[in-house]
Amino acid sequence: MDDASVHRNTVVVGVDGTGWAALDWAARYASVTGARLLVCVAQPYEDRLSQEALDAAEEVLATARDRASRWLPPTRLDPCLRHGDPATELAEAARGADMVVVGSPGRIGWPERVLGPPVVSVVARARARAAVVRPDRDGPPGPYAGHVVVGVDLSAGGDAALRFAFEYAAARRLPLAAVRVATDGGGEDYWFDERMLETHFAAVPGSMSLVAERVERLRHRFPEVMVKLAVSRSDDPGTGLLRAASGAQLLAIGQRDADPGHDPLGPVALTVLLDAPCPVAVLRR
Repeated sequence: MDDASVHRNTVVVGVDGTGWAALDWAARYASVTGARLLVCVAQPYEDRLSQEALDAAEEVLATARDRASRWLPPTRLDPCLRHGDPATELAEAARGADMVVVGSPGRIGWPERVLGPPVVSVVARARARAAVVRPDRDGPPGPYAGHVVVGVDLSAGGDAALRFAFEYAAARRLPLAAVRVATDGGGEDYWFDERMLETHFAAVPGSMSLVAERVERLRHRFPEVMVKLAVSRSDDPGTGLLRAASGAQLLAIGQRDADPGHDPLGPVALTVLLDAPCPVAVLRR
């Protein structure tokens, strides 16, 4: 499949044969959304002259195709082999696509808890939605276990994350937790469950009105989605989101515009991507 044929209804996933969590997630996502899946192996430029490297890439693509066929028919699966800087090539392959997915250890991923530069680079450069998927991590379930958790803020990226979270939850019949991290002093976490009409606060915090206002903009489009409105107390926004996402099906966050000379993703996104206990979707405006 050449670059010109990559269109909006395509999910691009980077694989290298060292892990399949990202591929499995991408294939399931494409199956639910009706998208095509472009499976991409990106090798260093010098590997184009190595028959051994080419054979290894073809083997990875064949294995990936067989694995993805559990969720998608062959007519919606496309292989892609590119040579160059892996992060650059994967970002370019995803130009015009609906989503790019990364996360397996190795060249397109990270060992243990170290976030590899390729992942940061792909997510930062991607014009499409980006998802980072790590292998399953065990841990105690949080208050929104089984939910789609979305970080609520005033940015355009935050609005995009909220839209995506609603779409994802609606397609999979999952509950949604809209979480605002408050760093204005101590106190307990607060939430309101509209399905059970349960509250977990004595007085409504000021931040809750912001969460309710942002959610209300989309509620009428997704009436079937059960929503929890929440305020998480933390000295650090990233840490607060990590706690909220423990046991979640997905964490969606917005990507703020990068400041010149600073990390392209910002400290909150980097914190979340480094230690997230679940798949993370990063959305632009």
